[in-house]
Amino acid sequence: MGSPLGFVLWGIVEISGLVAWASAGVHFSSLPDTLRVIATINSSTTTLPNVAMAVIDQAVVSWWVKQSSTPADSEYRSVNFSSLPNTLGVIATINSSTTTLPNVAIAGIDQVVVSWWVKQSSTPADSEYRSVKVKLCFAPVSQVDRTWRKTNDDLNKDKTCQFDIIEQPYHNSTTKNNTITWTVKRDVPKGTYFVRAYALNALGSEVAYGQSTNKNKTSNLFMVQPISGRHVSLDITTAVFSAFSIVSLFGFFIVEKWSASRASQKN
Repeated sequence: MGSPLGFVLWGIVEISGLVAWASAGVHFSSLPDTLRVIATINSSTTTLPNVAMAVIDQAVVSWWVKQSSTPADSEYRSVNFSSLPNTLGVIATINSSTTTLPNVAIAGIDQVVVSWWVKQSSTPADSEYRSVKVKLCFAPVSQVDRTWRKTNDDLNKDKTCQFDIIEQPYHNSTTKNNTITWTVKRDVPKGTYFVRAYALNALGSEVAYGQSTNKNKTSNLFMVQPISGRHVSLDITTAVFSAFSIVSLFGFFIVEKWSASRASQKN
């Protein structure tokens, strides 16, 4: 970082990183060079040109969009959830082998079966859809007093959907034949959930969505319960050792009393 080249690269990496992060999954070679970046040194420790002392001196970075840039810079902006059309139908059901309770899954064991499709009446057309990302999301009841799960209209700041289920190439279908089965991860906390699917464009940005619940996120919800970590064999072993401990305690007590009685008789 102390060399001129290091500071120049730092400025390029910072700006390029923001663009690359906003368009995750895109190769660097495919990105257009639409941003101009200048990095200069603001030094209070040396008069040497383009030299900075680590921790003390500063790098001043300026960036702007080139006037002749194509495509337009509107693609660089963050996506607001409220701007997305609801063009995907989504159904999520629980496949449980551990409980007979409806709409309850045990983390690490049970499965969520998710089906998604494009609604026949959807507009705009799905021509820009390139992939579909499916996520597990907290319902409002599990977000109360938990700022780390807070909903934000800016999808870069939204914390509603924190668990990835799958991301797959988009296949145009108006039937429910896009179905995946996902085992709930052990690290999914206890709570109430729904499933949301995002349609992504070639840059990896969200352009449409669908979810397994209604707009207010109050219907067709399901619960995830953490695994207890206890097994029948462990319970049996615990009971056996507990019983052995009690018997041993009484045994030592009887032996101690018998020994004391014999000692008193000898005296």
